[in-house]
Order: sequence, then C-alpha cells, then structure tokens
Amino acid sequence: MSIKIGKIEWIKKYIKLKVAYPHFAEIFFKLLKSEDKRAVLIGTPVHSNLGDHLIAKECMIFLKKKYNFVIEVPEFVYELFPNKIVTNKDDDIFIVGGGWMGDLYEDECVVEDIIERFPNNSITILPQTVYFDKGNYSSVKQLRKVLKRAKNITFCLREEQSYNFCIANFSMPNIKILLKPDMALLALNNIVKKNNRSNVIYLSLRNDAEKSINIDDIDRIRRLPQFLDYSFIETSTVIKKKIVSINKRDKEIKSMINQFSNGKLVITDRLHTMVFALLAGTPCIIYDNLTHKVGGIYKTWLKDMPGLIYMDQNSISLAEIIASILKSSEMPIERDYWNYFTDIINERH
Repeated sequence: MSIKIGKIEWIKKYIKLKVAYPHFAEIFFKLLKSEDKRAVLIGTPVHSNLGDHLIAKECMIFLKKKYNFVIEVPEFVYELFPNKIVTNKDDDIFIVGGGWMGDLYEDECVVEDIIERFPNNSITILPQTVYFDKGNYSSVKQLRKVLKRAKNITFCLREEQSYNFCIANFSMPNIKILLKPDMALLALNNIVKKNNRSNVIYLSLRNDAEKSINIDDIDRIRRLPQFLDYSFIETSTVIKKKIVSINKRDKEIKSMINQFSNGKLVITDRLHTMVFALLAGTPCIIYDNLTHKVGGIYKTWLKDMPGLIYMDQNSISLAEIIASILKSSEMPIERDYWNYFTDIINERH
C-alpha cells in the first residue's frame, strides 16, 4: 500500500518537518551506510503531544542500550519520503509505540506501509493500543492481510484489551504477540521527590475523539467551599507549540514534569498526563478514555501505584476522592519496568 497525502497536506507537513528538523536529509545518508547490525526506529513525533515525545525518548534509550547504531526516522520523514527510507537486510526495524493503531487515526496507514515495504526485515511494533470501530482508515481484515505478508513480526500490546483482541484476530506463525508496558513507563525508575507544593490542582482533560469526562463536574467542584483555597489550573501535555523538534524533546519533557511537581494533584483522562504526574511525584486521579487505554494500562501495570486513583462506575464522588487524596500523605513511588523488555532485545540482538 502507499500513504496517500494531498498536495496541501504534504506542504504543511514538509514545513513543520523543516522547522523541527532542518537537517532531516541526513537520515537518508545514514540509512545508505553499511554498518554493523542497526536498529531503525520509525514513527517518532515532531508534533506537540509530549506524551508521544516521552514514548520516543524512552524508545531511543531502550534501543541504545543494546545497539551501537540507532537511526531515528520521524513519522513525517517516513510519510513524505517513504521511497528514501532504505534498510540493510540485517537491520532490525522498530515502530514507535503509542495509541495509533486501528481505525481511529490515519497513522495506522504508516504502520501498514512499513510492514509491506520491509517484509523481510525483523519488525518490532513497540507497545500499542489497537482500536477498531468504524473502519475509517483500515480494518481488521486489511491489517491481517498486511501482517500475513511479513516474515518476522513481534507485536507488543500495552494493555490486556488490545492484547486479547490481537491474539483473537492476528495469531499467525510469523507473528509473536506480547503484552508489554507502555514505553513511557520505563521512565518511572526516576521520579521527582518534592515536599513543598502549592495549593494547585491541575486539570488536563481531552477535547477530542477520545474525550470521556464531563467538564461540568469539575466546574461544580471548583465552587465547593472546601476547595476555595485551591487553584484549579487547566493545562495539557499537548502543548500550544505547533512542533517540538527532536533536540528540544528533553527540555519540553522536563518542563512538563516540573510544572506538575509544583501542584498537589492532577486530574486527567489522558494516559501520558497520568505518567507525567507520576514522574513528578504528584498524586493523580484518572478517568478512562474512549479506547480504554487509560483504564487498561492502569489495571495491567499501575493498579497498586500509591497516589493514583482510577475513577470507575463504582467510585464515590469526585469531590470526596479529591478531598481524601489531598489529606493523604501517599505519593507515587519509583518502579522498574525494564526487565519486561529483555526478551525482545536478547532475541533481536
């Protein structure tokens, strides 16, 4: 298959890429070199979603632990110049993790194109959420057809719902399906420890296709007497900048962690806002989203994390939970998820 991009959309993406990564053409020359066994990571962001940048950062750290040569190919580079992305036969290809597989986002087309373009390379899809509903960009049948053509695929899913779905729909001799933590969770081996925090409650709530929480509930809580001493500040891990360049990735990630470390609580229905809160050592109340990746990852990997509260249908009122968590001394703690990935590296390297 080929990635279909209209002329105007192509120009917009090219401008963003040129601003974010002026020397992106260097990637093409790196790919042409014959080196020892390499890892090629495809699909990293230059857009403004810091959750995706956190995933990309941890993907690169993970690969550099075992490979001497790691080449990062941002998603826009692949979309705009797919024919210039060439690999050696021994290269291991890694597709960056996230929540972009299925029919909700057109990024699914990039994954399928990579698999079809490099069927003889070993391909590892790092931990994903897979969600099919209306068949906008792909379908279960189409993805199955693409996967069937590949020689050797390791398909990692980051929560049990996606894992069980893929076991049921994509089990084939050429595919290894694994349940693995979201790559961003690898950062939790080092979190902020800070005692002096302001009376701030950060709200980071979706306003897109995956939205779940009713903002009116929050507005009512703002006006309750017991919370009048607190400032409710709306923020987002999708920042206002149109692009985030690769060389500014670490700076923006640290800035977001520092912001959350100044508050006493984060309320969100965004998966990686939850992770940023944990990295800041800040208690967090979470709601699930449309694709259930927030609840799925919580239940699979984080349900016993101190200072993290999941709001389900059986929960008491949000106001009571906020009051309870603000009085509590329970804070998030460090976790090490690296051992979950040793089998992938040992097999691939």
